[in-house]
Amino acid sequence: MPDPTPVAGNPFSLVAYVLFKVRYSLEEYDGSRPPRWVRIARGREFQSEAIGTLVSAAVLGLSESTTLMADLTIRIEELLIQTDAAKAIAETTLDFIEAASSNEFAMAVTTLVSPSFSSQVADALDQINTTAQSIEALLDYIPEPEDVRQLGHELFQLLCIVQRTGVLQPTDTDHVDLEATGKVRLCAWAYGRRVRARALGPSSVTADVLQLGMRRLVMGVTTNTHSEGVWEGPEEPITIFEHDFVPPYGDFTELVALLAAHDYTDPLVQSSITTITNPLRRLLLQFQFLNELPLSGEVDDHTLNRLMNYDFARKNLRRARSYDPNADWPWATTTPTPPVPVVWGGELPLVNPGADDYADEGITPMGMPYSYYEVRTEDAIGPVGNLPQGHGWVADSNALRSFVALRSRTRTPDAQVATQGRYDGGVWSEGEAADGLYFWSARHVEPWRAGRTGAPLAGALFGSFGAAAPAAAQQSRMYQWIPVPASMLIAPIASVPSGTTARLYVVASVLQRSLYRDRGSAGLPDQGRIRLEVYDNTYYSPPSNALSPRDLGEAVASAQTQWFPDRGTTAMALQLDEVDRRRVWFLRKTEPLDLTGIANITALCLVAEGLHQSGWDTDAYFDDFRVEYYWRIVPIP
Repeated sequence: MPDPTPVAGNPFSLVAYVLFKVRYSLEEYDGSRPPRWVRIARGREFQSEAIGTLVSAAVLGLSESTTLMADLTIRIEELLIQTDAAKAIAETTLDFIEAASSNEFAMAVTTLVSPSFSSQVADALDQINTTAQSIEALLDYIPEPEDVRQLGHELFQLLCIVQRTGVLQPTDTDHVDLEATGKVRLCAWAYGRRVRARALGPSSVTADVLQLGMRRLVMGVTTNTHSEGVWEGPEEPITIFEHDFVPPYGDFTELVALLAAHDYTDPLVQSSITTITNPLRRLLLQFQFLNELPLSGEVDDHTLNRLMNYDFARKNLRRARSYDPNADWPWATTTPTPPVPVVWGGELPLVNPGADDYADEGITPMGMPYSYYEVRTEDAIGPVGNLPQGHGWVADSNALRSFVALRSRTRTPDAQVATQGRYDGGVWSEGEAADGLYFWSARHVEPWRAGRTGAPLAGALFGSFGAAAPAAAQQSRMYQWIPVPASMLIAPIASVPSGTTARLYVVASVLQRSLYRDRGSAGLPDQGRIRLEVYDNTYYSPPSNALSPRDLGEAVASAQTQWFPDRGTTAMALQLDEVDRRRVWFLRKTEPLDLTGIANITALCLVAEGLHQSGWDTDAYFDDFRVEYYWRIVPIP
């Protein structure tokens, strides 16, 4: 890949590309030789030797540099949103450029990834840094909010923690999802290096994180004191990290310190604790509520990441909210202390929510180099027993066929943005997944050819080769049944304060993106939305054999998002650089759906829809579906 050069003097565009290239270089895997991050981690056995010492130092250097950039990126985004004070934004921008052009960052990239492009990157940033010392000159480098979001996404992907889902057994030792967790984080764990969480809480303190996230901490479960991450390669397993926890447990100490940094404290919660106690759970619930996270009372992925100013839902950066004693707490109107032990909310499990867990649906992707797979109709699936997890995505056979999962497109150097766009395929490229390798496309009739417009070629999906293009306003649709556990419908406490009542809400969310273009001649882009529907036992019961077809007319309640993107924004003629900036993932949520008083609820149905405008494809894209429920105690109207 050609070496990058700055575009229009924009250091943020350049650094976002550099971080993408670092991530890509670390993660790239062709099925034979282990990916680079695995080879780096494997070297931990030799870190006492000369080369191992150099790599260990480079891991720390990359960790320090990326966490500092993450802190500065959050500051810049807040300044862009909160104020137009050019001097304040410029000074923080200067700090960012100095961090990105530091020798520490350049040496870490050179050691861990490749020297083929790092020297030119360092030279370009150093040149920008030299000319940017004047505040007046630096004003030309102030980014757009979309530039900051691109950068924040890359930093999140390098630093995030993702743990395995499902029921945790006391004997389990593999707690971490190695493919989804940031590779800087994994390499730091391999070499026992810190990853600093910066600018925490109202005092903007710093906390070192060495062990937190290596194992799942679950209420009521005696967690194994040995944790390890093992990469399963084609020849033999490779241990990425392993750790034996001994009292006082380092991960509990770090968890308490992070909560305290955001002003969530309790005299009964000391750094020496060795299990999730009720007082600790109260602090977690308070943190989760004020940061709009699922009210699980657990150390889940949302909580782990937000404690370090990472937004797991948006796959980006976001500063955590500190403790507020005057908050409108959901469990009562007069006290900040939630009663425990109770479950106030959480996420409902979905099958293959981000398109990467296709094996859970018994699907194998096809095609090269950009693989894909189709969402199957009820007829193609057959009996429900053919779904390995008991439920999964179904293409609505009454709608325009239909959803496919696409693999991320190759990113191009930013020097090519002016003529080609950031991804292979230019202005017509579907871009990169928000998380993992795959994402959902509302309708895509060809396996893919770069920059395609016009009629599909031979081999197109859905019988589109030689067929007429669909009419405008047709919809493509896929859905997934979500059985509702009986425990979710039970109010968390037996009695509530006088004058109040307990109410149950559900919310669906997804990350969405648009091409902001029209492959045909209508002048408007395609749109997408999600809907959450509620069904009772008069229509839906857990199927014993046949799949239950979705029927909105039988739903007892529903909520949906607005179509994305809105027409007012996208009817404008956008230049290529404007399209590239806007082509980021946006979090979309339904309005909270009140389930209180609805009898005999048996299932929810999560629906994704694409609204076709013209051409053959429906360019509405989705990733990382989620459904959350929560209880609140509210005043009686």
